[in-house]
Amino acid sequence: MRCHYCEEAAAFAAEKDGLKVGLCTDHFRDRMEELTDSAELSELEDQIDVDRAAECMQIAYDHGVNFFDNAEAYARGQAEEMMGDIIQQKGWSRSDLVVSTKIFWGGDGPNDVGLSRKHVIEGTKAALRRLKMDVVDLVYCHR
Repeated sequence: MRCHYCEEAAAFAAEKDGLKVGLCTDHFRDRMEELTDSAELSELEDQIDVDRAAECMQIAYDHGVNFFDNAEAYARGQAEEMMGDIIQQKGWSRSDLVVSTKIFWGGDGPNDVGLSRKHVIEGTKAALRRLKMDVVDLVYCHR
């Protein structure tokens, strides 16, 4: 699926009332700014704000988004913890969501980085603990 506004691959896709819409990361961010009528969402890159993240996820969910992506490298795993907490607090059915994470930049140890079998397995297990989930639907090689 392609972005509704440009030809980039859609990072976010939603379907509601038979209408399918895809947005690239930049256009999703633009739409979230419009929907939340708030300051730049780039502020989230410099801090972890649970309330803002919960608000953004709720708006996305209310507009048909069910795909949520994360990575072990985002805020050194804290973003996965926050997203897992929010999903639990919202009471969303796990079977209604598609959740992904990315593995590569896991930490400082010699086996905490890369795409070795060891790190892919251990990194995925660590992500599952942080997300408080039994499974993720997709694991990306985050290079």
